[in-house]
Amino acid sequence: METKKTHFQEYLTFRTLAHKFDDSGRVTDMLLNDPENATQFEVKNVCAKLHISLVDRLDAVCSFLDISKREFVERSLIESLDVAEKIIAESYDTKSPGQ
Repeated sequence: METKKTHFQEYLTFRTLAHKFDDSGRVTDMLLNDPENATQFEVKNVCAKLHISLVDRLDAVCSFLDISKREFVERSLIESLDVAEKIIAESYDTKSPGQ
C-alpha cells in the first residue's frame, strides 16, 4: 500500500519540479510567437482531427496546469515516441526507427 505524501512532501516535490522544468516551454512558445525569432527554428505544424471530448479534456488540463497546448503535446509526444521506439527496438532486436 502506498503511503500518502504529507503537504510538506508535496510542496518539496512541487518546488523541485518547478526548478527542474523552469518554464522552458514558455520560452519556446514566446520565441515561436515572435515573428523575428520564429524563422530561427525549424518547426513543422502537426495537425490531427480529434474528438471534441478529447480536445475539451486537453483544454481543461492545459488550463489547470497553466501550460500551452503546444508544450503539453510536445512533451507527450516525446515521451510516447521514446516508449514506442524502445518497444520496437526490443521487439526487433535492432535500433528503433527514430534513432
